[in-house]
Amino acid sequence: MMPQLAGRGALTRTVRSARARTRRWAGGITPLVEFRRRQRVRVGYGQTEPLDYRPSGSVLFITSNGAGLGHISRMLAVATRLPSDRDPVILTLSKAYTQVQGLGVEVRYFPSAAATDGDADSWNHGFGRHLFELMKELRPSVVMFDGTWIYQPVTDVCRTLGIHLVWMQRGCWRPEVDRNSPQRHLAARVCDEVVVPGDYGCREMVDVGPGVPVHYVNPVTLTGPEDLLSREEACADLGFDSSRRYVLISLGGGILFDGEKAVAAALEAVLSLGPEWVPVMTRNPLAEEAAVDERLQVMSAYPLARYYRAFEFAVTAAGYNSVQEAIALDLPSILLPNDRTVTDDQVRRALSVDEEGLARTVRSAEGLREAITAQAAGDGRAAEAPLPADGGAQAAELLADRLRAIAAM
Repeated sequence: MMPQLAGRGALTRTVRSARARTRRWAGGITPLVEFRRRQRVRVGYGQTEPLDYRPSGSVLFITSNGAGLGHISRMLAVATRLPSDRDPVILTLSKAYTQVQGLGVEVRYFPSAAATDGDADSWNHGFGRHLFELMKELRPSVVMFDGTWIYQPVTDVCRTLGIHLVWMQRGCWRPEVDRNSPQRHLAARVCDEVVVPGDYGCREMVDVGPGVPVHYVNPVTLTGPEDLLSREEACADLGFDSSRRYVLISLGGGILFDGEKAVAAALEAVLSLGPEWVPVMTRNPLAEEAAVDERLQVMSAYPLARYYRAFEFAVTAAGYNSVQEAIALDLPSILLPNDRTVTDDQVRRALSVDEEGLARTVRSAEGLREAITAQAAGDGRAAEAPLPADGGAQAAELLADRLRAIAAM
């Protein structure tokens, strides 16, 4: 059964409930007001005097380090859809931040604990000091965090300064990780609201615990149909010969069978289709340079989805962004789920969209070869989205509503 995601009516319900909360805020009954009363709490991080914090009406987005560009892309999907006068800034811990410059949103970088030589306590202290200085500079009214674990300094600094903290929490967690996450099921300890992006492959309601509203929006993608280049434009930008047929290969590590064998199997299968077929592999911005088969064309572009019309179909891992974009933007796809991710249950997502006919999932090199042959012959899955991936706009409207309520206090 196809996952039942929040439809367009969900935005209306969310905004209506948000307006009701706005009226309650005027009466002072909200965690936000309670946090404002705690401005004199001294949490350390080098901050010894209480700040006269006056929010500017802007939004600061914070992302964890992650294994690629997923967290940043979701935050960009929301930030770029905010009203133009909100001046959003993204603070990311991902070393891939250099890939997302020039998209109209300022992106700043702070090294993650894994990227430094210090211990966890030293990193937390340094990050907390950095956040305090950043808050004094930007004075955001709202912070939105994207990641599976909210760092303690983020909660501490937001609560000390009375900043409303929203957690965008991608779903489809592995069951064992979900069971053992104290933050996910007691979210009031770390944030004020939770936003769960829809997922074409996972239907779920998240128990975030008492005292925190949770909002379900449609799938979130940075690229919308209106952003797609025509096939001619995409081929020209990528240096492709538009008379040939291109297959996108985008595989991370940890797929259900050996990654190098998967790339080799995809390469041979595409080349066997005929001389007009060209396999194109994306380069992971966080991976080290490695030798590749000279018959494999390598490309790097961001956001990649803008160029989807240059490709006949894709062979890809089953991460959140890849699956939502392929289905929402009508790129037929063959999925090879990564079963070594820490939190994301790619196997569950891939099997679900396969069952619904939205993509084809394979679990062996032989299955991959057969799927590529079938897809090239037109016997593949049609990636027709059952609902729009406009969750970024819905989340932006939620934030805009919060900003209006805070300004009215």
